[in-house]
Amino acid sequence: TRPGRVDLETITNFSWNTAPQSHNGSPRPAAQEQRGYLLRSMVGADQRRITNAMNTLPITDVDQAMLGRTSQFFQQIVNHDQSSTYWQDLDRSGTVPDVTVPVSSVTGWHDIFLADQLRDFTALVDAGREPRLTVGPWWHADPRGMGASVTEVAEWASAVATGQEPPHRAPVRLYVMGADEWRDFETWPPAGYEPQRLYLRADGTLTATAGSTEPTSTFTYDPGDPTPSLGGAKLTPAGAGPVDNRKLEERPDVLTFTGAPLTDDLEVIGEVTADIWVRANRPSVDVFVRLCDVDPNGKSLNVCDDLVHLDVGDDTTCATVRLSPTAYRFKKGHQLRVQVSAGAFPRFARNLGGGEPVESATAVHKTNIEVFHDEAHPSTVTIPAR
Repeated sequence: TRPGRVDLETITNFSWNTAPQSHNGSPRPAAQEQRGYLLRSMVGADQRRITNAMNTLPITDVDQAMLGRTSQFFQQIVNHDQSSTYWQDLDRSGTVPDVTVPVSSVTGWHDIFLADQLRDFTALVDAGREPRLTVGPWWHADPRGMGASVTEVAEWASAVATGQEPPHRAPVRLYVMGADEWRDFETWPPAGYEPQRLYLRADGTLTATAGSTEPTSTFTYDPGDPTPSLGGAKLTPAGAGPVDNRKLEERPDVLTFTGAPLTDDLEVIGEVTADIWVRANRPSVDVFVRLCDVDPNGKSLNVCDDLVHLDVGDDTTCATVRLSPTAYRFKKGHQLRVQVSAGAFPRFARNLGGGEPVESATAVHKTNIEVFHDEAHPSTVTIPAR
């Protein structure tokens, strides 16, 4: 969890999957150790119980609602975000450059661990190591990704383990979504993709030019009817990955900004960032930003996204959101769309708007939010494109 933000769906599902359970007073193994676990997780068989638990306030009581007892893992994560000194003796991220054994990392564009694995890959490269990276169109626990990992073990790791030279390939192999093809590169992020800034305009368009004296866009976030999460990165397969966002975009608490139909294919590979200028009438607010691909029939598929927490007061503040990295080809005739909202529940815990610590808050407040577009406060998204 980042400061002020709880990745509620991930830690709740992880607690459910790994904690020993009971049935009619009899002990049972953890969910992921039970027969048929993968099938149940793919169809969301346990999701109703988990979702009901995630609606519990305060969120420190979610584990009790779900498991009937306290989960040490859940409480550790909820009560100590990544800025806490609690993790100081457990954090090994600084030792990644010291790893000298060969490393091959396999992940997916909709995997919750994507950014971490890319960060580790970069740290190894910077330290002079020679890791290799494979990123597919997968989410966590996607059978396709697990199959690719098995292949990597059989072809690469077995050769390394027996002192042989593994089959040669480029250090970076990426699946380019939209183009539906694998591509090899020498580096991450690949060379040749230049940053392009797109401006969110007050009329709902997404353009390469800034406005000057444009009015703000406004919406209201209600934690009692929170903006739902839809698709994207998840720990479990049910509902993960790219999905049609049109119903989500019809909600009054979701702003959309859409570009003109593309006259040529546009390929985006690398880190996507957004700078969204906001003002809220409550002491804190969350800002969720999502990049989508809209086809000529109007279907809007999510490409990448993320959420940040802000303590704003009455100030106009810039929310810098680092969306999950991606490799995506937007085809000719398609449109880029950017969503801006104040939540994605239950993937992220609700910001209740009162300014209390997220783990202990119970009072629900509606939040009125303004998004700015003027010359002094240009809300933008920056894509690495060619």
